[in-house]
Amino acid sequence: MKFFILFISLLWASIAIATPNQLTTRFGILDIKESKGPKFSVQYKGKVLLGLEALTVSQEATFRFSSQDIILLRFTQGTNSHHDMLAFVSINQKQMVKVSDAFPFPAGVRADVSQRDESVVLDLGVERNTRTFALYDGNSLEMVKKGVSNTERFAEPLPEQDCSKIYNSLYLRAFGLEQCQGVSQMITQSFVGTVTYGAMLKRSHALSMDKLIGVADKTCQTKSVLPYNDFKAGICGYATVNHPMPSKNFAKTDKP
Repeated sequence: MKFFILFISLLWASIAIATPNQLTTRFGILDIKESKGPKFSVQYKGKVLLGLEALTVSQEATFRFSSQDIILLRFTQGTNSHHDMLAFVSINQKQMVKVSDAFPFPAGVRADVSQRDESVVLDLGVERNTRTFALYDGNSLEMVKKGVSNTERFAEPLPEQDCSKIYNSLYLRAFGLEQCQGVSQMITQSFVGTVTYGAMLKRSHALSMDKLIGVADKTCQTKSVLPYNDFKAGICGYATVNHPMPSKNFAKTDKP
């Protein structure tokens, strides 16, 4: 199923470019300035448009429309942070520049972003049977929610609060209590005998108890604990965003 009807020119640069000094568009050049904090600001002709605390800034994607360019920026918050901050920047043929409000996005996950008509659409994922999209048209940022099918919901990553609980209460706890000899049994009993953890297995097919046990056993052998973001990618399903497409054609749905 096609997610969007696309007529776009999309340039991915998040991997190749980290903390650029300038963002070059067809209609002007935006400056990225670093200050103590560390903090980064987006500026145009000396005017600060947006400032955020971050370790690095990357250009996630650039879209070229007939009369404007729209750039998606990622402000990374740190290795152990659960979220980065994203923001859209637009500049049109009249050299008018606008910046959206910044909003959180899972750290270490590539943004699933594309074009719908004259807007940029970012998939923010599924939570509580609802998929949220961020729409930016160069003027305003809008959050649009859509219902999803069970197939879509089960294929989505484990909710952030569940992943964090598994990491801190099961994975890290095993080594804190020096339970490596019985880590497999401890994890199994937690999922089989506890309603909270049992519900997590039912909530998302991305979570595998066997995979979690394997990672825990390897950590016991190597004495090297996984950082949270690596754990989230490998255990909680955040490694990719290749999930089933929405059951309804979003491109044909009017904005509310």
